[in-house]
Amino acid sequence: KFEVAANLTGTIILDFSLGAGTDFVFQIGSALTTASSSAVNVINGSSLSGVYWQVGSSATLGASTAFRGNILAVASITLVTDASMFGADLRTAVSLLKSRDHVNARD
Repeated sequence: KFEVAANLTGTIILDFSLGAGTDFVFQIGSALTTASSSAVNVINGSSLSGVYWQVGSSATLGASTAFRGNILAVASITLVTDASMFGADLRTAVSLLKSRDHVNARD
């Protein structure tokens, strides 16, 4: 749990080898931002297996980021040039903003 903002500046690997019912839930008080070429990788499962990013305001995926999981953001989700998202994008306010990116509902 992040009380305010969270920044991803490299690669994070989420391992589902613990079996069924495993979830990764990241609660972020305000903003989620990834640096260019960051990655969220899932092993022993899929992007939709149970990876949730609950964001209090906005999520911004930096250029060339490869992001896996479901983002639930209050305001917006922005994918910068060549960012890829594998999972669901859910907003309660502003629409998804794209700039030459890729959004996939499945792996």
